Amino acid sequence: MKLKILFLLIFSSLYSNAQSNFVFIELFTSQGDETSPVAEEILYRTVAQEKKSGTKIVVLEYHVDYWNRLGWKDPLSKFHFTKRQENYSRVLAEKELYTPEVVINGTTSFSGTKEITLKEEIKKASIQTSQFDFTVSKDSIANDTLYVSYKTLKANQNAVFRFAITENAISTKIDQCENVNKTLINNYVVRVLHSSDGIKQSAQVKISVKGIKFNSNMEMIAFVQSKQSMKILGVKELK
Repeated sequence: MKLKILFLLIFSSLYSNAQSNFVFIELFTSQGDETSPVAEEILYRTVAQEKKSGTKIVVLEYHVDYWNRLGWKDPLSKFHFTKRQENYSRVLAEKELYTPEVVINGTTSFSGTKEITLKEEIKKASIQTSQFDFTVSKDSIANDTLYVSYKTLKANQNAVFRFAITENAISTKIDQCENVNKTLINNYVVRVLHSSDGIKQSAQVKISVKGIKFNSNMEMIAFVQSKQSMKILGVKELK
């Protein structure tokens, strides 16, 4: 009995020590919007500076599709990302959809062109500690399916496990719309966003990666999000 209790204490300590502060930034953007590239430059520059100072920052860049009808179809856009922004509009102060919009830790939103606000909100978010810790690992890829396993100390049916694959340094030459004749370089672009409803103590998740060509510019992010408030409870970068 004593040995079992000691094991549980050590196991709990490992999870507790693994908790850390983080800043989780989501940018809703579009290549068809003249102000979005401005916000992207501000975000990329600010994140690079903050990472140099040791701040743990995770960034997801979603390209929405509602600008596509105005002349330029953003090749990085998905309706799925527009729906995600709509879901945020139901719980955050800003109810209208617009680009560029920044959401930090699932609780604060503002225009991506506000550089001072971005820096202030990153500073505020950086002192928030992970509320739900977990371990996660990539298992294998077979038949256009990626298998990912996670473990946690406690199940949570009020949270969602999400997994994102992002890509950096995507170059696009724009030949229509407000950004005509520009070559845009996009980073942190979400290529895959998979959601698994309800958190178990351990599970393996199957993620479709059909059409995805993996390369050295890609990163994998796992995060846990509250169903009700949409607050980000914990995040891990997979290596």
